[in-house]
Amino acid sequence: MNGTPRPQHDSPNTSGASRTAKDSKISEKPEKPEKSEHSETEELRARAEDTREQLGQTVDALAAKADVRARAKQTATEVKEQVGEKAAQAKQTATEVREQVGEKAAQARTQLTEAATAVSEKIREATPQQVQDTTVLVAKTARARRTPLLAAAVTVVAVALLVQRRRRR
Repeated sequence: MNGTPRPQHDSPNTSGASRTAKDSKISEKPEKPEKSEHSETEELRARAEDTREQLGQTVDALAAKADVRARAKQTATEVKEQVGEKAAQAKQTATEVREQVGEKAAQARTQLTEAATAVSEKIREATPQQVQDTTVLVAKTARARRTPLLAAAVTVVAVALLVQRRRRR
């Protein structure tokens, strides 16, 4: 009625016959060899045991999820292990950095010593011999008379502090 063609059947008898054949195929079940009562009982017992085991595992899993204290303890243990690992990594990194800094400091020290030696040589070459001799003489005299020189230096500092204090008043 809505304009779509209906499937046509050859004859009503033919379609009815095919339906009966289909129904008979469905109702036919392959025959199974009959099991003895003993094997059925054993199968049921095995299935019951499997079910008990699965149920036990399920109960254990639910109990573990419900045990908040144990879960918190487990989480704390895991976090503690992670912190320990991170601390070990940080310690290793710090050791590596310290070694690198030490190596760079040694290189810088070597370069600085070499540069200071080179500058010292240039100054010595440019300084007249008479000035060099006088410098050596002054250094020897200062080493021999350390105590009087230190006393004089302390006196000069004390006098300078007293003068500065009076100026403030």
